[in-house]
Amino acid sequence: MLFELVEATALLLALCFLHGANIRAWKKWPWLGQILSGLLFGGVCVLGMLNPVSLASGVFFDARSVILSMAGLFGGPVVAALSTLIAVAWRLSAGGAGAPVGVMVMVLSTVLGLGYRMARARGWVDVRLWNLVAFGLVLHLGVLALLQWLPSDMLQRINTTLALPMLLVFTPATALLGIVLHDMENRQTTEQALADSVDRLRAIAAALPDVLLVLDAQGRYIDVLSSNDAPLLAPASQLLGKRVHELLPAAQADPFLALIRKTLHSGQTESFVYQLQTLSGLRHFEGRARPLGTVVKGQATVVFLARDITERLEGESALRESELRFRSLLRDIPSISVQGYLADGTTTYWNKASEALYGYSEQEALGKNLLELIIPSEMQQPVRESMRAMFLHGTPIPAGELRLRHKNGTPVDVFSSHTRIEVPGQSPELFCIDIDISGRKAAEEEARYLAFYDALTRLPNRRLLVDRLQ
Repeated sequence: MLFELVEATALLLALCFLHGANIRAWKKWPWLGQILSGLLFGGVCVLGMLNPVSLASGVFFDARSVILSMAGLFGGPVVAALSTLIAVAWRLSAGGAGAPVGVMVMVLSTVLGLGYRMARARGWVDVRLWNLVAFGLVLHLGVLALLQWLPSDMLQRINTTLALPMLLVFTPATALLGIVLHDMENRQTTEQALADSVDRLRAIAAALPDVLLVLDAQGRYIDVLSSNDAPLLAPASQLLGKRVHELLPAAQADPFLALIRKTLHSGQTESFVYQLQTLSGLRHFEGRARPLGTVVKGQATVVFLARDITERLEGESALRESELRFRSLLRDIPSISVQGYLADGTTTYWNKASEALYGYSEQEALGKNLLELIIPSEMQQPVRESMRAMFLHGTPIPAGELRLRHKNGTPVDVFSSHTRIEVPGQSPELFCIDIDISGRKAAEEEARYLAFYDALTRLPNRRLLVDRLQ
């Protein structure tokens, strides 16, 4: 009898593998998978009843209690209901004195399995070995209790010869089947999470303008993720499995391989800038590599992110050219003095006209403070406050006439204008544009003098007398 019960347990292991294969095959259509699982659990119950432990005509025992309880726990209501209907139908068709009790055993097994599933869903109990052992013991104690409804002439034989072997075999069998099914459930959950993660990664890679590559230590393309083929050397399908030295000249491929090996050696992110002839033409890229932590065909791998920086470099080049033209233009204007300053007053620009106007050469002025160079002491505090307001709040400094200071200490009359220039990525600068008005001031003084004094004798004239009298 014990041998027959162990044989029934072996049938349960076959059920595990069939159930796992069924779930994997129909994971895209879970409702169909549930129907097939119900048919599978029910069919295994029928197979068990075809080879039972028979005590008398119409009274036999098999592993249906284990199967149906696990159908309820891991399959859910649909699987449990369908498998129970199949098993009940077959048991009723077999007939015999034990048919009513057999149906009650199947219903009890299904209900307890569904109850365990509900308790698990609410967090009251988990699927662990000793929990499953306790569940199997309670289940089969309940089965033995239902068997007491059998005719009395069979009852003594059941209690003396079958009760203990059934508890010793079916209780651990329930736990074993539960552990195996739970392991399959966890594996399927992990596989699904991994598949979802891969899908998310590919969706993110497709949305990014960058190219994401997985390369091994030999420079072989393991994976290529790009929204399109334009930034690639060749279509992605043609890159997979090939080494960079097969696609690029050695002069271009060597830096790639060196970066990969340096990244694997350091374990840190490494980067370099390079240019590449792609399907969309010659482009400039910034490449960043980091160890991936996985081994493919015995080779360590890195993830390589290539960002197209062609537009950025072109923009920076255009900006540098524009700045060079601007500075060259201002440097050679002979009649307009232009100086550039930072927020702290440090001189950053000094053209030739400034050299002539203030007496300091470009080498002498650059790096020095504006206040020390050309601002008289009585003007330094107001100038400092005006500069701070312009840099912090954009408050403009009004254009007007100023009397500044030459290197030799003599005053310099200028008409001064100011503008604040801010280039992205650089500190803002204040540019002063000064026009020498010393000649005009001297002419005004001369005209004023001639208006009140005689040009030959240098004596006061009648107009000065009238002016004083008025």
